[in-house]
Amino acid sequence: MKVHSPWIVAITIAVVIALSAIGEERGKSVTIYSDDSLGSVSWRRDTMPVDRWVGIVLDANGWERMPAAVGVPWTRLGSTDAPNFDSEVAIVAFMGTMPTGGHAIALREVEFTAAPGGNASGAARGRLTLNLWVKSPGVGDIVTQAFTYPAAVAKVARDVWPQGVLEGVATGTVEVVAVDQDGRNWGPVHILTGGV
Repeated sequence: MKVHSPWIVAITIAVVIALSAIGEERGKSVTIYSDDSLGSVSWRRDTMPVDRWVGIVLDANGWERMPAAVGVPWTRLGSTDAPNFDSEVAIVAFMGTMPTGGHAIALREVEFTAAPGGNASGAARGRLTLNLWVKSPGVGDIVTQAFTYPAAVAKVARDVWPQGVLEGVATGTVEVVAVDQDGRNWGPVHILTGGV
């Protein structure tokens, strides 16, 4: 029977512990926002709206710039009531110009998955997933025959975000994606803040 050096055994144990800690940190997900009141429907169209817009607004300057960034006036976004940016951020989802009624969009859930490390400024690293709920009318549904502009504004308290995530969103160390209930990508996700 061969006896291994105590140093080799100790180093092997240290490496296994370090790798398991990295794996735990990398895969750790935190739900930041959730709305379970939305039904289970589907987007029944073959294509995504070309003028859709999804974004995170981090401050009042970004809020002021939002209509120009989206390309539609406040009246079409459905809300001019600004969040209190001292304690909240806004997540905005605009479906685009729809040819009829019967379309809707909402924010179902926001989830952050951490990646190892961070940076000197304290910004987190990882992936932020905006899970959207979208619906379109089915074949034969009776709908309004007019252009509609489905939009949703969710105000999310700053104190529910894990430390460094909003800074990571602002600096780009956190990847932000938007997907619907069927897994389709509704991005790109825009980040609006002062001067950016």
